[in-house]
Amino acid sequence: MSNPITSHSPQVIFVNKAACRDCYRCIRVCPVKAIKMRDGQAAVVPERCIACGTCVRECPQNAKHYRSELENAKRILTEAAPSGRVACSLAPSFAGCFSDRLRRRIPSVLRFLGFSHVAETAVGAFYTAKAAARFREQHRNDQPVILSACPACVEYILRYMPQYAPYIAPVDSPMIAHAKYLRKKLGENTKVVFIGPCSAKKVEGETAGGTGHIDAVLTFEELLQWLAEEKIDIAGCEESGFDDTPRGAARYFPLEGGCIKTAGWSNDRLDENIIAVSGFRNVRHALELCKPGQIIEPLFCPQGCIGGPGIGQHDPAYDARHNIIEYACRRI
Repeated sequence: MSNPITSHSPQVIFVNKAACRDCYRCIRVCPVKAIKMRDGQAAVVPERCIACGTCVRECPQNAKHYRSELENAKRILTEAAPSGRVACSLAPSFAGCFSDRLRRRIPSVLRFLGFSHVAETAVGAFYTAKAAARFREQHRNDQPVILSACPACVEYILRYMPQYAPYIAPVDSPMIAHAKYLRKKLGENTKVVFIGPCSAKKVEGETAGGTGHIDAVLTFEELLQWLAEEKIDIAGCEESGFDDTPRGAARYFPLEGGCIKTAGWSNDRLDENIIAVSGFRNVRHALELCKPGQIIEPLFCPQGCIGGPGIGQHDPAYDARHNIIEYACRRI
């Protein structure tokens, strides 16, 4: 079981005061009112913030940013060399960021950076879905079941809608499940660096279930920055495969209904007991209307993980969704 993020979470979101232009947009869009004005500039209220990154994504001045762990990841690789083992857990939403030609080269890129084991977080997502399915069987009729893959949703429920906390499926998120899998397979001394689109993962990685399993959390944006610093051209690298292959439909996890599909439940969007929602308002509404027997898969970012604040590219969500489906379909 993965313990949810606690109210003592470290601060992840910050404001660049030099860039802030008191437009008040961040105050309007923050779903938990975790931003206030101070001396004419926005300031994050850490004890209210759930690190969802909505303000990062929506700020027109790019004045909001999440804490970078890039130097930490570099240090881990440097200290582990030459005999140490550092594994990279790559979130399945990576397929939405790159064309097929570039996707085939990403494993080589990550090995060039120094990772000795490169695998998709979807390997862990399969076990998350199956654990959720077992939990649901035990509570089929007596309560709703809220899936727990999204750390921003879990934190939002714990802090702001605690009456629904008992319904959260007590299973590891894909990131934590994969980290545990990697340490069991490669050895307990293995370091694990997760790369994905989510700022809330930075909190999950160092609190509760992530402690002792995740050593650094990077976003795709940080990965692209790293490649630019190293002057690595993805297109110029050779094709290679990952060191492990996800099972089932786990590569669909970044999209609405991905966990539902992987767990083998009905994916009929007209089934009132199978609810997949994304975006804060839809998540809140689904929780308020939930009833026993329902399965709710909430993703805090609009369109799911492809709308994450650290996605690192700005292609339309439709294109990212298409890329993920294409990638998943070719490998099932």
